[in-house]
Amino acid sequence: MKHWSLLPVALAALLVLAGCKTSATRTDYLSTYDNLEPSNGGQAYQADPADLAAVKAVYVEPVELRLDSKGNVSAEHARVLAGELQQALTDAIRPHRTVVSSPSPDVARLRVALTRVRKGVWLLNLHPGAKVMGSGLGGAAIEAELLDSSGRQLWALVEMRKGNQMEVDTFDELDDPRDAIEHWRGVVAALFAPPAP
Repeated sequence: MKHWSLLPVALAALLVLAGCKTSATRTDYLSTYDNLEPSNGGQAYQADPADLAAVKAVYVEPVELRLDSKGNVSAEHARVLAGELQQALTDAIRPHRTVVSSPSPDVARLRVALTRVRKGVWLLNLHPGAKVMGSGLGGAAIEAELLDSSGRQLWALVEMRKGNQMEVDTFDELDDPRDAIEHWRGVVAALFAPPAP
């Protein structure tokens, strides 16, 4: 009976710890951080649309793992997610630009590093209120940039993204990082999509 009386205290502690605001940590992966400005809880940069429109082909470099100490997934899971992220970004670009399999002098490069991966806290996700507050959510962080063929930065993003608060995915440990990957797929697709008429 005594153990059950401690459950509310334990849940409250988890709410405090898991609900702390997190942000992505810079790892010196990007060619430059000078262009970044605050954007939606992270930092981002985008060059003039004409410069982006001039990009005809893109090489998506293999996603690097530069994981900080705040992650909580295995190295194997991190590698799997890095592969999924690279495929998602490749798929996002392909309808709008030629995607090539190796770098060349006239091709832009998309460089991405996965810098943190956190699985969700399933005990907190059992409670709808905690789920909506984001207390039990996992997520992922990236540093990413698009460089033109001369090495000039055309786009950059440093962001920590949590999972979808409205999904019912309590027991899927990697669903929250995959939510982040799906979000970044949309960001990159929008980057290359033609402007709306």
